[in-house]
Amino acid sequence: METKHILCPVDFGSLTEKAARNAVSIAQKTGASVTLLHVHAVPIYATASGGVAPTPTMLSDTSDELQRSLDQLKDKLTTGEVELNTRLVMGRDSIAGTVLEVAKEIGADLVVMGSHGRSGIARFVLGSVAEQVIRNTDIPVLITPDTE
Repeated sequence: METKHILCPVDFGSLTEKAARNAVSIAQKTGASVTLLHVHAVPIYATASGGVAPTPTMLSDTSDELQRSLDQLKDKLTTGEVELNTRLVMGRDSIAGTVLEVAKEIGADLVVMGSHGRSGIARFVLGSVAEQVIRNTDIPVLITPDTE
């Protein structure tokens, strides 16, 4: 199978750059392009009278900040050898579901993402986006583990 497009979901955590560098390295060897994707779940703030969604100004400010972070990561990884794209998706409930939607939409041949490798109750309580992606796609997924 030829790899033409790699999707690399990023959360700007400790594994973001490591996973993105792996995606770029694979792209250099295969001639693939890479899309750096950040999915931002919009929080609902609890108040005494119920939940309150963020204002459009708050969303715009957050969106601008996240896009700057994506652009900074892209600039850090740019080698001139690999086509790098960024994509920011705001306001979705399911991060894993959105990753899978974008993978399908862009025709990704490979998903490269980080995982902290939580187990037991931590994984049960927190869930694992990587695990959900793996379980719900037929696209190959390469996991960058949290190891030194």
